[in-house]
Amino acid sequence: TYTQEVNTSTTELIYGYPEAFSIISYVGFSVDIIACIVVIITYSVFSELHTFFTYLLLNLTTVILLGDAVFLLGQIVLSVIFDDIFCQVLAILLHYLFLCRFIWMSVLIWNITRHMYRASQFIPLKKTATCPHLLYYMLIGWLLPAVIVGVVVTVNYSVPGSVGYGADGSCWVTEVIALGVSFILPLALSLVFNIVLFTYSVAVIVKISRKGLGKSSDQ
Repeated sequence: TYTQEVNTSTTELIYGYPEAFSIISYVGFSVDIIACIVVIITYSVFSELHTFFTYLLLNLTTVILLGDAVFLLGQIVLSVIFDDIFCQVLAILLHYLFLCRFIWMSVLIWNITRHMYRASQFIPLKKTATCPHLLYYMLIGWLLPAVIVGVVVTVNYSVPGSVGYGADGSCWVTEVIALGVSFILPLALSLVFNIVLFTYSVAVIVKISRKGLGKSSDQ
């Protein structure tokens, strides 16, 4: 029947690989979810681990957990029955959570680079940060992707066919231009940002190491 054909090809249509590989995604995402839960519990239970970086790491871990859980549950539901509305909602959620994942990675590397700069300038580092400082990071990590997705969703329902959430049986952004502007471009900017900051951090580490070696040789 038509329903059986849709169910059989759901994994390949939505996730881009044959149904035979679905078990790999089930196992992989399940392990990832368990690992995220362990990390969250560990950092939540041991108070000595509560630092500013920990709060940022927990946000990244949470968004990875949510993204994996939504992807996995969506795959399970769609393997049983395909629904257009559910597919659109799944596409929007995945779009938001994947953007959050990239932006939170950038937030973490920005925080690390900021500490590296302070260390290179011999500025004392604080173990904790003020609440407004943490709130600033959280607004960037959670609100910025929401703004992007909110604009895309508005365009999607204002101009039919412009974005293509859930179109042609694919629970993702199907229109090439929309995908490029709303996902690939932010991803590319995030990667460039991370590479630049990583390069700077490595340069700072090398600089500090050379200063340490210079002092040791003088002694």
